[in-house]
Amino acid sequence: FGYADGYVVTTQMLADAPAFASFMDGELRYGIRRVQEDYLLNGSGTGGEPRGILNTTGVQADTYDGSGAQPIKALVEKVRTGIRKVAKVGGSTTAILLHPEDNEQIDLMKEADGAYTFGGPAQIGAQTLWGRPRVTSEKIERGQVILGDFKQIAYLDRDGISVEAFNQHEDFARRNLVYVRAEARGLQAIWRPSRLLILEEA
Repeated sequence: FGYADGYVVTTQMLADAPAFASFMDGELRYGIRRVQEDYLLNGSGTGGEPRGILNTTGVQADTYDGSGAQPIKALVEKVRTGIRKVAKVGGSTTAILLHPEDNEQIDLMKEADGAYTFGGPAQIGAQTLWGRPRVTSEKIERGQVILGDFKQIAYLDRDGISVEAFNQHEDFARRNLVYVRAEARGLQAIWRPSRLLILEEA
């Protein structure tokens, strides 16, 4: 599958290499990683698209009560249940993937005495939940959590990133514009989907 991204730039900008070339290389690589992330999570598996975690048969599913007085606490507690469910099928939870807003709410959780549950702004070190790293992605919905053994997911690189520039479009040629397109070809695989779990608000 070809993971592609691109930008419209002017011919003058392209002429300003190598400074612009270095900037564009970084932007294109970042864009490709974002595209890969989206397909890895949300790919439909139809029309030639790879199938992402959220659409893969066999991935475990669970819900939590998001209508109570402390929905983020309910999420945190159900994550612990999810860790157990993954372990029950031979998996080891290596990370917990959250929407950035949910991750923020976890950071802001407080105890009855007002102290931050997870150490507050003075905390030093990686963010964790039940001893597992917290990772964020805007490619999942708020209220969704994906946890489990992420070693069961693989990206198999077929070709490195290739870059092409196009100005054949009549309007682009007239306006001195160029579309710079980067593509990385690869395959994504989920070896044991049962060792992953999707948690959603009921």
